[in-house]
Amino acid sequence: MNTREDKLIYEDSDNKTGRGIGMSVESYLMPGEEIQYKTANVEMGGSTYDLYVTNKRVVLFKARGLVFKKADLLAYKMSDIQNVTYREEGLAFKKGVLGIELAKARIEVKGKSDAIRGAYQAIMQFWSA
Repeated sequence: MNTREDKLIYEDSDNKTGRGIGMSVESYLMPGEEIQYKTANVEMGGSTYDLYVTNKRVVLFKARGLVFKKADLLAYKMSDIQNVTYREEGLAFKKGVLGIELAKARIEVKGKSDAIRGAYQAIMQFWSA
């Protein structure tokens, strides 16, 4: 069986929740778009999301609601990204910080350093400056 999950290149080993799959982020993917990396529990703007790096976009996805499900989705095209940075914060408990600069905005995504570093590496494979 050849599903999108079969084509997943890397999944953060700490992502045991499967969040985002029940209310599938895949229904928001464009034709020819494939997930290359995913990790759960990243923070941006005071909210927690699942982070997906595809061959075309960086996607932050959060499913809400138990009965009436709703999705929060933020997506940034690789072609719109002007700069990508990675740094670590904290002394004892390090957090990774992924900075993404767009033409008119800058976003920061925080999470476990290994997971954020993996996202940074995946973005660098598909981002052309």
